[in-house]
Parts: sequence; C-alpha cells; structure tokens
Amino acid sequence: MSASEVIAEIEALPDAERERVIDYFTVLRLEDIPQSFRRGMSDALAGRGLDMEIALSQPPPSTSQE
Repeated sequence: MSASEVIAEIEALPDAERERVIDYFTVLRLEDIPQSFRRGMSDALAGRGLDMEIALSQPPPSTSQE
C-alpha cells in the first residue's frame, strides 16, 4: 500500500476514527522528543525564559535564599 493510499483511507474514516489515528501518530512522534526539550518548551510557554544576550553577557542571579 502506498502512502497516498494510506492517506486516502485515513481521510475516508469518520471524524472520531480519524482523530484516533492522528492521536496515535502524534504520541509516536512525541516519544522521540527528549524530555529535556519538552521541559524547555514548557518553561518557554510559561514565560520562564531569558534573553540570550543577557544570558551570555551577565552573571547568573544568585540562587541562595538568605
């Protein structure tokens, strides 16, 4: 079966079944993404980031809790 035939089969599925196929392949792809990258993306989306110019030109802030 060719990729075009598989795509045609998926497109012919009812919405709920097509969604299951998409979810399945999305999970497979996510498994290949390193956990450290996912953490970094989560931090970025939450606004926990730092401008690269600042990171490269200034010392890190103190993390001691005095």
